[in-house]
Amino acid sequence: MDQNERLNYLVEQFRKDSLQYRNLEIPPDPAGRKRILRSLMNIRMPGMMPPEVLAVQDAYLQERNRENGIVQIEDIPTIACRGSRHAQADRISIWQGGMYYKACRRRDCECCQFPDAGMLRPHAYLH
Repeated sequence: MDQNERLNYLVEQFRKDSLQYRNLEIPPDPAGRKRILRSLMNIRMPGMMPPEVLAVQDAYLQERNRENGIVQIEDIPTIACRGSRHAQADRISIWQGGMYYKACRRRDCECCQFPDAGMLRPHAYLH
């Protein structure tokens, strides 16, 4: 099963699992289906799920991690990088990222130095 097939399978399984969203119309585009899947997984109440669904979900999420990378703490700029003079500025970071983040490994690149330009989007820095 490829990643697109996993996505379609999971959207259908999580939709069936939800009484409230069982008849939800699914967007035809992959980005829309990813958004729906994420929403359905986030609102699902704890409970049993068939092992085969969990296995596909695990494979799907592992592939998403391989595609996007996993955020490392050293990749998140501190507020000191944003000009804060707070006593602990080099130890404080504000994360406003999503579940997935295309990690940048170059410490000298613009998105690491200026988070507004990249995927990291901290709030206004603290003073």
